[in-house]
Amino acid sequence: MKLVSRFSPAVMVMASLLIGACSGPEEEQEFIVRPVRTVVVNEDAAANLKTFSGVSRSAQESRLSFKVNGTVASVPANVGDRIVAGSVIASLDASTYDLQLQQAQATVEQSRAAARNARASYQRTRALYANNNTSLGDLDSARAASDSASAQLRAAVKSLQLAELNFSYTKLTVDVDCVVDSISVAVNENVSTNTEIARVNCSDELEIEIAVPESIIGDFSNGKAAKIRFDALDSSEFSGRVIEVGVGANGLGSTFPVTVLLEANSNSDIRPGLAASVSFENSADTRGDYLLPLSAVVQGSEGAFVYVVNPLSNNELESEGTIGKKAVSLGELQTGGIEIKAGLSSGDRVVVAGVSFVRDGLLVSF
Repeated sequence: MKLVSRFSPAVMVMASLLIGACSGPEEEQEFIVRPVRTVVVNEDAAANLKTFSGVSRSAQESRLSFKVNGTVASVPANVGDRIVAGSVIASLDASTYDLQLQQAQATVEQSRAAARNARASYQRTRALYANNNTSLGDLDSARAASDSASAQLRAAVKSLQLAELNFSYTKLTVDVDCVVDSISVAVNENVSTNTEIARVNCSDELEIEIAVPESIIGDFSNGKAAKIRFDALDSSEFSGRVIEVGVGANGLGSTFPVTVLLEANSNSDIRPGLAASVSFENSADTRGDYLLPLSAVVQGSEGAFVYVVNPLSNNELESEGTIGKKAVSLGELQTGGIEIKAGLSSGDRVVVAGVSFVRDGLLVSF
């Protein structure tokens, strides 16, 4: 059986209108204010420091190796030992060089006897020639034999000196007081003349080598002041100065090596091998640059730009504003971010987090 509605279409239309009238005015749509993180650029936040990374090392670091080949016989030194000048770090089996030394000594004695005999023969021949009892040819032969024997003696003496040097080279020593930084061999190892045996630090002074881009290497010269921080010592800052400026690029992005000496190192926690950040004050013509995190810079089709927040009022407690775009000119990439060469003014509030969620004209809170 079909059910038929008892309401006519006109009645249904009137009912719908009455329901719509009773529902009241349409609710207003809620307006969302997106939060962002910002930083205010000012003279204090200006990139007045250029920062470079490096690793501390001893100002007098030596990598030691033997001057002769051989088998390691002993390694009396240990890593971390403080050794005085003349101390033996390692020694080779010297038996072969001892035999060579004895052979050279015997050769010298033999050559000395031969030279003495040849000289005496020449003197006798010269006396006979003076009395016309021998020929001029015999005199010349005796003189030549004496000269040859003398030359052989001199050569034998030089060979003896070389053998003595080679024998002395079987002991690896230092000329000044040092600290053993590392030892690379063990007993019974065969080593050659280019094998590193040990590395020693022979100075209490520390230095740091940094790589400086070609665009600013002209600002560096010997004596330039530096501020040094070590990652392992967060709250400490140390002074330094440039002692070496490289004149040739090292091929890694056209950078030049610059060596900075750490001055007045009285902190026992500072040692070779620590990661360091070395900062220098900008020159006068770049002192207006700003340093921003990489996350603040956006690369668009027309170049790089940043988003800035324009507060709704001048009230210092104001926490809302509208987004605006500012084109910027980029400088060098540094440890703390990237330099902004132009496009910003002191007091600009730049968005550094949430950049991908904002657009020009958007209302945000900060």
